Amino acid sequence: CRIKYGCLKIHWSYLREMLRIGVPTGFQTACFSFANLWIQTELNAFGPEALAGRTASVTWEAVVFLFSTAIGQAGVSFVSQNYGGKQYTRIRRTLKYCILLAVIFTVAADILFIMLAKDVLGLFNQNQDVIAWGIRRFRVILPFQFLCSFHMFQVQVVPYVPYNTFSRVQ
Repeated sequence: CRIKYGCLKIHWSYLREMLRIGVPTGFQTACFSFANLWIQTELNAFGPEALAGRTASVTWEAVVFLFSTAIGQAGVSFVSQNYGGKQYTRIRRTLKYCILLAVIFTVAADILFIMLAKDVLGLFNQNQDVIAWGIRRFRVILPFQFLCSFHMFQVQVVPYVPYNTFSRVQ
């Protein structure tokens, strides 16, 4: 099998569709990266203990987030199977149960992490200042982390749902 460069051509309709989706996504990613740089610059002013506490707390937040992501990936599988089978009612039900499961798990894990904050943060660093900074971040971030479950499904699953009940920018 050989590629003949003279036979290659651009399919303009495909290119337009890729650019329609890709350019806003790339812009959003760039904005997110610049925002993170700005936040990191501001965090550096708090000192090494604050950064270590943030790092430890973000690690535990990521563990919870990964479970939510895994549930989202399972939702993508169920949605694609039911979309292929034209079972749109099952798609809506799958979305509902996946979001409910992700929210329940996230809230339960976050409550556990807040209750055991000293112990779980102490696994990374024994310094009490570091642990205090991590607890401070836990108390600010974790009560709202369940909202990420809705975002995950908005990004992972909803684009594949026909006639979805979620509003999305097109």
